[in-house]
Amino acid sequence: MLSDILFRLRAIFRKDSMEIELEEELRFHVEHEVEKLRASGLSEQDARRQARLNVGGMEQLKEACRDARGSGFVDETLQDLRYAVRMLHKSPAFTTVAVLSLALGIGANTAVFTLINAVLLKSLPVRNPGELYVIGHSGERGADGSMNYQLYEAIRDRSTAFTDILVFNPNQWKASIDGQVELVYGQCVTGNYFRTLGVGASLGRTLTDEDDQASVAVLGHDYWQRRFGGDQSILGRVITINQHQVTVVGVLSSEFFGLETGRQLQIAVPMSMHSAVGSGMSLREARGFTGSLVAVGRLKPGVSPEQARAQIDVVYQQFMDQWMPGFTAEARRELFKHADLLPAGTGLMHMRKQFSRPLQVLMAMVGLVLLIACANVASLLLARARVRRQEISVRLAIGANRTRIVRQLLTESLLLASVGGVLGLAFAVWGTGLLASFLPQGDIPLVLPLQPDSSVLAFTAVVSLLTGVIFGLAPALHATRIGLSAGLSQRSTGGLHGRTHSGPALGKAIVSIQVALSLTLVTCGVLFALSLRNLRQLDVGFLAESVLLVNLDYQGTSRNGRGITSINQALLDTLSRLPGVQSASYSVVTPLSGNWEGRSISVPGLRSEGERVEVRVNWIAPGYFATMGIPLLAGRDLAVSDTSESLPVAVVSETFARQFFSTQDAVGRQFVLNVRNPVRLEIVGVVRDVAYEGLRSESPRMVYFPAVQEKQPRPYVTFELRSNLDSAVLTRAVRSEIRALDKSIPIKQIKTLARQVDESLAQDRLLAAISGFFSLVAVLLATVGLYGLMAFTVTGRTNEIGIRIALGARLSGIVWLVLREALVLVSAGIVIGAPLAVLASRFVAPMLFRSAMDRFSVVAGTAVILMLVGGLSAYLPARRAGRTDPLVALRNE
Repeated sequence: MLSDILFRLRAIFRKDSMEIELEEELRFHVEHEVEKLRASGLSEQDARRQARLNVGGMEQLKEACRDARGSGFVDETLQDLRYAVRMLHKSPAFTTVAVLSLALGIGANTAVFTLINAVLLKSLPVRNPGELYVIGHSGERGADGSMNYQLYEAIRDRSTAFTDILVFNPNQWKASIDGQVELVYGQCVTGNYFRTLGVGASLGRTLTDEDDQASVAVLGHDYWQRRFGGDQSILGRVITINQHQVTVVGVLSSEFFGLETGRQLQIAVPMSMHSAVGSGMSLREARGFTGSLVAVGRLKPGVSPEQARAQIDVVYQQFMDQWMPGFTAEARRELFKHADLLPAGTGLMHMRKQFSRPLQVLMAMVGLVLLIACANVASLLLARARVRRQEISVRLAIGANRTRIVRQLLTESLLLASVGGVLGLAFAVWGTGLLASFLPQGDIPLVLPLQPDSSVLAFTAVVSLLTGVIFGLAPALHATRIGLSAGLSQRSTGGLHGRTHSGPALGKAIVSIQVALSLTLVTCGVLFALSLRNLRQLDVGFLAESVLLVNLDYQGTSRNGRGITSINQALLDTLSRLPGVQSASYSVVTPLSGNWEGRSISVPGLRSEGERVEVRVNWIAPGYFATMGIPLLAGRDLAVSDTSESLPVAVVSETFARQFFSTQDAVGRQFVLNVRNPVRLEIVGVVRDVAYEGLRSESPRMVYFPAVQEKQPRPYVTFELRSNLDSAVLTRAVRSEIRALDKSIPIKQIKTLARQVDESLAQDRLLAAISGFFSLVAVLLATVGLYGLMAFTVTGRTNEIGIRIALGARLSGIVWLVLREALVLVSAGIVIGAPLAVLASRFVAPMLFRSAMDRFSVVAGTAVILMLVGGLSAYLPARRAGRTDPLVALRNE
C-alpha cells in the first residue's frame, strides 16, 4: 500500500523522469518483440512493422500507463484548468461580473461567520475546553452564572463531579505605573485558576495556591507588550493597583486572553486581594449572589453534565434554605429554582445571549444573498453556453465524451468560485470590522479575535467549492444536451412564446427564484428598518440631544465618603461655569447605560408593613431633571436646600406614583427605604417615566434621592452637561478642568447621551443596516439577472420581432410583448416568495419592535416595488426590441 502511494506521488511530482522511464520501457518491449520476429525468419523491416502492430499504438499505451499510475486524472485536470483560464481571459466582462458577484456573496458569508466564530464558536486556548462549565443557577427567567463565595466553598468541598473548581472576580482597577494612572482590566483569581485551565507563563510563573496571602500579580501578554514594551526585566517590578502595591511574578502565555471572550485580561492577582482592590468587602461577608463572581468547574472524565448538575443541586438547595431565607418563594421560583451548568468552553461573554440570535439571522440572510449571486452567475453561464454551443457541438462531433466536457465546464465554474472566494476573503476582512463596530463597547473596550483562522479559511474554502458546484452543474449539464445538428447551426429557434428550449426555460426559472429570494430578504430588511424607526421615535422621557456624559471613577483613589461628595460639588461648580454650558448636574445612574440599582421599600397605609417591593433608585444633584430634559409633572425638583442635615426627601417617577397613589396625590406622601436603618422619606415631586433599562422594557418604578443625603456615596459618578457647544470642544475643556482640579482621577469615558442611546440600539442598528444593505444587493443582482435574460431573449428573437414589425406590429405592442414576459417571471417569483417572506417575518418577529404586525403590508409593498423594478429592468431590452429594423433582422436570419 505504501509503495503504491509513493509510486503515484512520484508519477505526479516527478513526471519528466517517469515519462523518460516509460518511453524506455516501451521501446524495450518493442525491440524485444522485433528480436523474436527476426528469429522466426522475418526481415528487419517486416519484423519492426509487425512488432508495432503486436504491441499496439505507443500513445495509447502511454495513456493507459498514465491512467494506471494515477497521473492521467491530474494531467487532464491541469489541461482543464489551463483551458478554463484561457476561456475566461477571452471574456473579461463576463469574468468580472461573475467574480464580483461571487466575491460579494462569499465575502458576506465569511464576514458574518468570522464574527459568529469569534462570539459563539471559537474555543478557549486552554486544555480540553469542552470539560469547562460555569456553575450557576436558573429559574423561570432563565439561567444565570452569578455565584456566592460561600456557596462556591460548599460545592468545592462536597462535590465529587469536578476535578477542580476555580473562581474569579473581574473588575476595572487603577494602575499607577511610573507615575501615570490608567484604567486596567483585571481579575482576582483563586490559586488553582491557571492550574485548572492548563495555562502557563511565557515569562516567570503563574499564580498558585501558595500565593493566597501574597501581594503578587501576573500580567497578560498583550498588556506586557503594549505597556512595558516586552521588557524582560519586568519580574520583581512593583506596580500599584488601587493604591495597593503588588509584585509582578510572571507574564501569561501569548495565546491566553482570559475566560471572558472580548476582554483581554491585563492583570491577575490572588483572590485574597479582593477586599483591597475590589469592593472593599470580604467575599465571605457577602450574603447575596454577584454577577462579578464566577465559578468554573472542570468535569471529571466519565461524568456527564446532567450527573454533575443533579449532584450540585443538592448542595445548592441546602445552601439556599440555610443561608438565603430572605428570598421570597417568587424570587426562588423565578431566579434560584435549581443549580445549573453552563458550557464555558467557548468563553464567557455578557453579550452572547443578546447577539447570538441576530447573528444567526444575518447568517441566513447572507446565505440567501449567496444563493442569489449563484443564480445570477448560473444565468450568465447559461447564456454563455448558448454562445459556445457550436464549439461544444464540434467537440462532441469529433468524439469528446460528454462527462469530460461537463468536467471541463465545471472546472471553469470552480475557477470562478475560487477567485471569488479569494476576493471574498479580502472583502470579509474589511466587512468583519464593520460588523464588529455595531457591537456595544461599554466601559471596557471589546477585543475580539477577528483575524481569519483555520476555521474561517476552511469555511471559505467549503463555501467556494459548494458555490462552484451549485451554479456550475446545471449549465454544464445543459450545455452538453444540445443536438449536434442544432449546435452546428447558428440558426435561432423559438420565440417569445411557446417554443422555448430547456436553456431559456431554466434561465427563466432561475430569475423567478432570484425574485423570490429577493422578496424574502427585502421584507426582512424593511421590517428591521421599521423596528429601528419605531424605537427611535419612542418617547424615552428625556432629551438626548446636546448632552455630554462625563463618567468618573474614584475607586482606587484616596477619596471616599464625604470626600467624594465634596469633590463632586466642587467639580459641578467648575463645570457649570464653562462657556456654553447651559446646565449641569451629576448622578449615579444614567438612562440606557446598562447599569441600575435596586432597593426595597415599604409604603405605609397602602401595603402591609411587612410587605416589601423592589424599585430602581438613583442619586442625583440639583438640576438633573432640567439638564436631562425630564419634565416635572407635580411638586418640585430637588433643591440645593435638600442637604444631609435636612429631612430626607425623594422625587418619584410617574409609574411609581400611579401604582401606589394617584399621580396628583403622591406629593407629600411618605414611604420607607428598607436599609440597615430604615429611613422614612417624603415625596416632594413626580417626574415623567424614563427608559433606564432599555427601550423595549417597561419604564421602572424610579425613586430619585439627593446625592448629598446618601450615607455612603458611590465611588462612581456621571456628570451631565447640556451645552450648545460642539461635543469635541466641550470634551477638551472638561478634561482640562478635571486635570486642573485633581490629576489622580482617571476619566473612564466621555460621550454624548445621544451616542449612549445609539449604543443601546446596537442590535437593532446591526440588523437594520446589514439587512438593508444586503436587501439592496439582492435586488440589484435580481435586476441584473432579469435584464440579462431579457436582453439575451430579445437578441435571440431578432428574426421573429423583425417579422412582427414587417407585418405591422406597433412599437407599443412589441414593448408590451417583452415587458409582459418579464412581469410574468417577476410575478412567478413573487408567488413563490410571498409564503417564504411571511415565514421569515415570523422567524424574526421576536427581534422586532412594533413592526411584526405590519408584515403582510410589508410583503405586499415589497412585491409592488419588485414589480416596478422588474418592469424598469426589462424596459430597455423591450425598447430596443421595438426599434428593430425588419430588413436588418431578416438579413441576419
